[in-house]
Amino acid sequence: MPSDHSVSSVADAVGAALRISESRYRRLFETARDGILLLNADTAQIEDVNPYLVEMLGYTHAEFLGKKLWEIGAFADRAESKEMFAQLQATGYVRYKDLPLKTKSGTEIAVEFVSNSYDCEGIKVIQCNIRNITERKTAEAKIQRYTKLYTALSQCNKSIVHCTSEDELFLQVCRAAVQFGGMKMAWVGLVDSKTRMVRPVASFGDGTGYLNDMSVSVDADNPFGLGPIGTAIRENRLYWCQDYMGDPSTAPWHQRAVLAGLAASASLPLHRNGVVIGAFTLFAGEINPFDEAARDLLVEMSADISFALDNFARESRRERAEEEIKYKNTILKTQQETSLDAILVVGENGEIISFNQNFIELWQLAPQLVSAHVDAPVLQFVADQVENLEEFTARVRYLYRHRDEKSREEIPLKDGRIIDRYSAPVIGEDGKHFGRVWYFRDITENKRAEARITFLNRVYAVLSGINSLIVRVLDRDELFRQACSVAVEVGGFRMALITSVDRNTMKILLVASAGKDAALVNAIKNAFSSGELAASSMIVPAIRENKVVVSNDTLSDSRVLLGKQYAESGIRSMIVLPLLVSGEAVGMITLYASETEFFHDAEIKLLTELAGDVSFAIDHISKQERLDYLAYYDVLTGLANRTLFLDRVTQYMRGAVQGGYKLAIGLIDIERFKNINDSLGRATGDALLRQVAEWMTQNAGDANLLARIDADHFALVMPEVRQNEDLARLVEKTMAAFVQHPFLLDDTVFRIGIKVGIALFPDDGDDADTLLRNAEAALKKAKESGERYLFHTQKMTEAVASKLTLENQLRQAYDNEEFVLHYQPKVNLVSGKVTSAEALIRWNDPRTGLVPPGRFIPILEETGLIYDVGRWALRQAIADYLRWRAAGLAAVRIAVNVSPLQLRNRGFIAEIEQKIGIDAHAAEGLELEITESLIMADVRHSIASLQAIRAMGVTIAVDDFGTGFSSLSYLVRLPVDTLKIDRSFVTGMAAGPEGLALVSTIIKLAHSLNLKVVAEGVETREQSRLLRLLSCDEMQGFLFSKAVASEIFEAKFLALAAAG
Repeated sequence: MPSDHSVSSVADAVGAALRISESRYRRLFETARDGILLLNADTAQIEDVNPYLVEMLGYTHAEFLGKKLWEIGAFADRAESKEMFAQLQATGYVRYKDLPLKTKSGTEIAVEFVSNSYDCEGIKVIQCNIRNITERKTAEAKIQRYTKLYTALSQCNKSIVHCTSEDELFLQVCRAAVQFGGMKMAWVGLVDSKTRMVRPVASFGDGTGYLNDMSVSVDADNPFGLGPIGTAIRENRLYWCQDYMGDPSTAPWHQRAVLAGLAASASLPLHRNGVVIGAFTLFAGEINPFDEAARDLLVEMSADISFALDNFARESRRERAEEEIKYKNTILKTQQETSLDAILVVGENGEIISFNQNFIELWQLAPQLVSAHVDAPVLQFVADQVENLEEFTARVRYLYRHRDEKSREEIPLKDGRIIDRYSAPVIGEDGKHFGRVWYFRDITENKRAEARITFLNRVYAVLSGINSLIVRVLDRDELFRQACSVAVEVGGFRMALITSVDRNTMKILLVASAGKDAALVNAIKNAFSSGELAASSMIVPAIRENKVVVSNDTLSDSRVLLGKQYAESGIRSMIVLPLLVSGEAVGMITLYASETEFFHDAEIKLLTELAGDVSFAIDHISKQERLDYLAYYDVLTGLANRTLFLDRVTQYMRGAVQGGYKLAIGLIDIERFKNINDSLGRATGDALLRQVAEWMTQNAGDANLLARIDADHFALVMPEVRQNEDLARLVEKTMAAFVQHPFLLDDTVFRIGIKVGIALFPDDGDDADTLLRNAEAALKKAKESGERYLFHTQKMTEAVASKLTLENQLRQAYDNEEFVLHYQPKVNLVSGKVTSAEALIRWNDPRTGLVPPGRFIPILEETGLIYDVGRWALRQAIADYLRWRAAGLAAVRIAVNVSPLQLRNRGFIAEIEQKIGIDAHAAEGLELEITESLIMADVRHSIASLQAIRAMGVTIAVDDFGTGFSSLSYLVRLPVDTLKIDRSFVTGMAAGPEGLALVSTIIKLAHSLNLKVVAEGVETREQSRLLRLLSCDEMQGFLFSKAVASEIFEAKFLALAAAG
């Protein structure tokens, strides 16, 4: 039998162990993150509460103890408190997911209440675990409020897309703000421009007649103009009235607001074409409802409404409302089991002190493994389930080394679960460490819910962005391109494609894409072009059955043709959405995500709605394009109509003004059209008009220059008219070609004539409409007079006709050899002897005699005949020189003028070589006179050409020197022999010392370059004397002789010289 001492020792040991256990339990009780309340199961009296519950409810520890549950203020007003206790006595378990309580201070909180009963030393104890879920509920309420506003914004944008009038839109946005946005009332008021009062045009939620006979003004000096609405409109700013009854500016409407239960308002100015036209006002039933997020949403709503109003105004009652879906932020609430977390308490030496059933279930432990109270096997079993073993064990070791630290982290498991782990040390009042408490919570579903929310938010962002495009972008291709970009850049999709479908051939064409790489897109295109491959893909059901097709694992889905290539490009999910117009798939939107299992019911529903919105936009754009075409084009011929033609002419006029040239309009009448139309029928007449339009388009080279003005009248604009004669020649040529063209009508060939009326800008009008009317007047006059074409101005018709007649005569003169050369001698100023002669072209018209050169030389240059006549002059001058030489006359070098056309011709040098090649002495009798301005037009080309000519023995003279602004640097390099001083400088010598000094300078400059100087236009002896004094070499002019015929020149100057 043990002694009393040994019994006492055992008792002491047991007592010590019990005290340690009690201390550990007490620390666990006190450090728990939930409120804990212990009840006597028989008396319902509270035996203990932990500090967390004291802090939560605001009662002292003493105020709890010894009282029954329903005697505590927080539970006193809960009728179910006694029922709860009765149920606990009967079943041992009670649970409330959401139980509203009041703290001692009167603050309402929401708690989660879980209780069960157990025996403790023969006494039945009820343990109540109370978790404060107020913050969570507040967050949920905030999310709900934002969700309502997002929904209201979405409904507003949907109304913008589909409403066809302002009144309908105003009503719908008011309804959306109340029904979906949680507003108490909403109304739209527009400003009456005459009275300056705000008139309600739409409202929703006005059940008390708040708006009846209400006065609101926008004038600051009106008593009813100082409130939120008048101020918002007048100052064009947002007005947030967070406390309606406390704002002095709202005093005139306080009585109405009280009856309606309105506590706050937001007044948002509405704009049409940038001008404030009214305000959208929303009322809330509580004060301070408009936080920053709410304000941002309402500002966006106001901007969207104003944008829609702009569309209504611009399109003049056309249906242009487009639905714009805005962000919807749906918070998917995933809450873990409301039972206690999985808990493990471990002692200082690693022994397991206590655990709960949730710990066993969470880690799927065998009860006997934990019951051994050794933590190493349990830790190993847990570690084997962790994804990152090394990181997990390192963290555990760290916490055992740093006993005072708390820790919280998320642990991924191999089976896909994610565990939220929280750990805190168990420390006694004396600072002694008793071990560590581990809390574990399975947050896998919460994490998955966060991922789904992320996916949904991405889809909402795409939906909102693309619907915003639908409202603003009116070009189909641009809409498609930007929509793909939004899907990739805003929605985070790996790739987006939009394709079109040819319903006849069922061929699929890629029209827009984003986020692509070239190899993958080429592979997709090849699959589309291969009928066999396309037929076996996911696309066929989308087209034929008009249904959405989804693959949430492209790598293993047999329906996905390019699964391996998709995986290499980071694509794991895809959705094909048909674009339906009139019940048929006209294309598809295909979105590619980098995540597996991306597209589920919520995403598919939103994306299907998106496809519907894009389909609506496609149909709307097609109808708009058709309306635009009818407004500006002639349906029969495809040419522009009068409206578009006048617009184009106006644009061409601007170019003519800037370019300094003229512009012409020709109005064309189809002769005999009425007879053909009446006798052969309208179908034949239409066929003729189409053929005429086709011919004119080919002849003009640009359909934009043409228009069909009315039944049988076409119009042609000639944007650049340099010479009136060019225009007349073009008309003549066009009319001749038209009448020769065979038009095949009903198997019969017709030759059709036309008449043309022409008006010139700016001569006949300074605007397109006037110009066309004058062309019509000219056409009418041409038809009455029988003329084939007429200009609006009679003088112009006569002048053009005269020039064309002269042009034809000059062509005949060339063919009939009516041109002759006259020669004007050049005389040495010292000796008085003839040294050379200048060949000048004359026209010996058999009808009128010699024609002054001023009348025909410009025509030769305009028509290009100067090139042929110049060649003839060159040939004739050489022939005359050789004839004089052969006859024994004192032959002198002949200077022939070179035209710009000749010098710029690539074959000019070869032509000179050919001309002088007929005789060894031909080169020594030829000089070419080239104007200074012609040389300076292209100096490098001129130098090269003149060097080649001079190398043949032909001399070069610079004609009209001093008028071409040549620089000295180029003059030094020019391969020339003679400078000819322009007659204007010779005439100016006698006018003053400046003129004389200028001629002197030219002569000295020429002599310094070893050049001969010839003065042109010498008509007086004084001019001759001055030139001789200035050492000028030669002169040419009427003082000595005018240009004379060849035979006279021979007899008067060459024969005498030979005889002498």
